[in-house]
Amino acid sequence: MNKSKELSKYEQISRERIRDLIKLRCNGNQKEFAQRTGLNTGSVSQYVNGKNTPSSLTAKKIAAAFDLSPEWVMGFSNGMSSAANTPSSSPAPAPALSPDKEELLANYDKLNEEGKQDARKYVKLLGNSPEYTEDAEDTENGDITA
Repeated sequence: MNKSKELSKYEQISRERIRDLIKLRCNGNQKEFAQRTGLNTGSVSQYVNGKNTPSSLTAKKIAAAFDLSPEWVMGFSNGMSSAANTPSSSPAPAPALSPDKEELLANYDKLNEEGKQDARKYVKLLGNSPEYTEDAEDTENGDITA
């Protein structure tokens, strides 16, 4: 029995946010998302495809795994963190990526698993090398070399 159901505004937002989390924080990998959240891959697939919507308990699990508010996961709030949902603060939109970061992620997404693993190692290595970090700007004469 195949029942087609139109998603509510909040269900659509929730589906898009879960897709974005998978893409941006789990390298586009639903299995990684499932492992980080403690959900099964079948449920994650249903959320992504709009066949099911996370319950409030599931939204709490997803939120906890990514340090977000459950209300944001469910599409009820624009503020991503729990602190953004307090009455004294205004909701913050999801941060936009710079063009450089978008290009980096797009190239990363093209890699196979071995390439992704090597890329992560290389970026970590560069991040731990003083000549490639923001601290390198503190040179004796103030010059920054590229």
